Amino acid sequence: MRDEDAHIERSEADVFRILLHTLILVAAGIAAFLIYYVALSPRLPGNAISTDGIRFAQTAREFSRGRGVSTGAIHPCVLQFVRGGDRFPDVYNPPLYPMVLGLFFMFTGSNSTGIWICNLSLFLATTVLVYLFAREAFDEGVGLMAGFLFLSNPRMLMGILHMQHEHLFILLVTALLYLCYRSRLASVRSNAAAGAIIGLCYLAEYPLWLLIVPLAVFSARLSREGREVRLAAILGGFLAVAVFWWIRNIAVTGNPFYSLRSLHEIYGWDYLMTVAPGVQGYSLIGYMRRRIDPVILSFPSLYTVFRNWLFLLCLAAAFHRFDDERFERTRRMVYLLFFSTWILTGLVSRDFIMFLLAFLPVACVIVAGFVRSACAAAESKSRAALPAAMAAIIALNAIPTSRMTDLAMLGDYSGLSHLLDSVPRDRVIINNGAIALSWFADRRALELPYSPADYQPVVDALNGKIAVYIGPDFPEEVEGNPALQGWAPIGKMIAADTYPPGSGFDHAYALSGQGWLLY
Repeated sequence: MRDEDAHIERSEADVFRILLHTLILVAAGIAAFLIYYVALSPRLPGNAISTDGIRFAQTAREFSRGRGVSTGAIHPCVLQFVRGGDRFPDVYNPPLYPMVLGLFFMFTGSNSTGIWICNLSLFLATTVLVYLFAREAFDEGVGLMAGFLFLSNPRMLMGILHMQHEHLFILLVTALLYLCYRSRLASVRSNAAAGAIIGLCYLAEYPLWLLIVPLAVFSARLSREGREVRLAAILGGFLAVAVFWWIRNIAVTGNPFYSLRSLHEIYGWDYLMTVAPGVQGYSLIGYMRRRIDPVILSFPSLYTVFRNWLFLLCLAAAFHRFDDERFERTRRMVYLLFFSTWILTGLVSRDFIMFLLAFLPVACVIVAGFVRSACAAAESKSRAALPAAMAAIIALNAIPTSRMTDLAMLGDYSGLSHLLDSVPRDRVIINNGAIALSWFADRRALELPYSPADYQPVVDALNGKIAVYIGPDFPEEVEGNPALQGWAPIGKMIAADTYPPGSGFDHAYALSGQGWLLY
């Protein structure tokens, strides 16, 4: 009984230490974000959110209001999938992050604070997962160091402040690698679970389905026995998650793999701005050639992929052999997945560098374990060697290698709410900056098509329930964009603050230097 009592006491002590360290890391993570917020928010205006950030947030807002995976930020090409003009399906974003963010919006309201709370929660969950991973692979000290390395990373903190969306897929990839470490992919169940997590990664960012390729190779190399069953389990887990989204896409577009984001990357912005875009000549070989150069050219800059010097230490750790064979195997898989993701996603997406952030948490685990091993000899002579090395590396980790406040700001339309309130809520506002207007003014807005010939098809598709707001910056847009030259006469009238009679609207206003409002 004494041995059993001692075992129970040790277990309770372990649980207490885990809870205590988790609370410490959560508190430190919140404090780090608040420090960044207080220090940098005066340099970031209220519209410090990227175009992609608004697209995700707008879909999350619609989801939180029970309108499914739809959006209020509408491109003309989406009208081909609209039935009746009451709901506009989101065929641009992958769905998982907007759905998660939408759950937060149900409690916080659809605002910047809700995005910060959502991303901070995902960030803290990843921090705790990093701690648990490193603690199990090494010890408590390494777990804490890995956790502090992650939560002090400047790119992660600025990602929260800029309301970007990568924290979800970073959490998922970390969970995948932790699962691989714990299970060794030795069973059918663990392979199916890994496939399911990759399915979630795919629903968070479409190109991350490519993780299934190197993971399947790694699983197949572990043992020849039962190889086919394990590979089938990985594929089955992935399909079990992804198939529901494919069914939705078939219902909306007729194509299970339809992605307006991919079409945007292939054909450019012009594709989005046409009601019935025609598919131009497309050469897969030509596209791959255009993608290979950026991948090759990005190689010298990989050392700053985490926006600090951590990657260099991670490379140094590649030449160190760890005592734990299970972690040694997992580490090899991490390097395989990292470089496979760099190359494979680089061939299909312009944002491939962003996807490499998914490996930052496990890089923190590897570096913390590497530092622990490197200080082992010195620790026998000086107990302060390891804590001093850890403190120095964490402090160095917090120094960014590039400016972190650079972000293209969008037009803030929140000040127009009093003006737009006069427009009936069932109208879709056609605007030359609809993505921003839809978020800041909380209205359904459609980007002004590039060609005037598409204006009437837009009106017809929306059953005439439209309003038009053209901002004062439109003349400059016309002058700088050859695709908009058909609207040049309108731009001149806006610059002159005039509007011709006979517009066909009940209300037509030239807003004294603020553009036009017609409804």
